[in-house]
Amino acid sequence: MDIGMPGLDGIAATAKIMAETPTQVIMLTAYNDRQRVQDAIRAGATAYLLKPVNESQLKRAIDDIAGGFKKIRAQKPAK
Repeated sequence: MDIGMPGLDGIAATAKIMAETPTQVIMLTAYNDRQRVQDAIRAGATAYLLKPVNESQLKRAIDDIAGGFKKIRAQKPAK
């Protein structure tokens, strides 16, 4: 997700996604100010990466999120 999108910005879009269907959201953006980072995390962003993002940074973020998801799934009792 990028913050600077036409119409609905990425922070508002993330908040809307999280309200409707919570999922993992990685922000990929050029904005580095504290307020936008905090707003993105409050909206539900799982990670916040600054552009330009290289392949290894993106892979690490995805792997970290996937690893956390696996831990959460492992802690839930089976139905």
